[in-house]
Order: sequence, then C-alpha cells, then structure tokens
Amino acid sequence: MKSGLRKITANKTIDARGLPCPEPLRETEKGMAGLAAGQILELLASDAGTKVDMIEWCQQKGYEYLGYITHEGYDSIYIKK
Repeated sequence: MKSGLRKITANKTIDARGLPCPEPLRETEKGMAGLAAGQILELLASDAGTKVDMIEWCQQKGYEYLGYITHEGYDSIYIKK
C-alpha cells in the first residue's frame, strides 16, 4: 500500500466484493468508461487475485494503478484514468 491512499477521494466506487475473477475486472472496465481523464475509480474487491491482476490490466489499458488498501475481507483498489 502506498502512503497517502487514504486521502484519496474517488470519483466513482464499484463494489465487486463477493465476485470471482474475472468479474471485478469487467466491472472496473464498465466503471472506467464513465470517467473523464484524470478521475479516480475505487474498486472494492474480495477476490485475492484482483489487486495483482489489476496492475497488468491497467498497463494494458493505459490507466494508472495507484495501489490498494487492505481491509478485513476485501481490498480498496485505486485506479486513475
């Protein structure tokens, strides 16, 4: 986790907790479509692989992976469009 993530105010939050891979990625793709360049999406995901998969996905899509915060039972993952 990068320091400072707790200070981020996301422009949009998607709750993908309980969804197995690849559903969190699909939900993220839908959510990013509605954001303008420079805006931030927060993804709530309980699938353990999502925070790792998201790094590669962001590289492929040209988004900036800002990092994640681990909570009990899920992660908050931050992505900048």
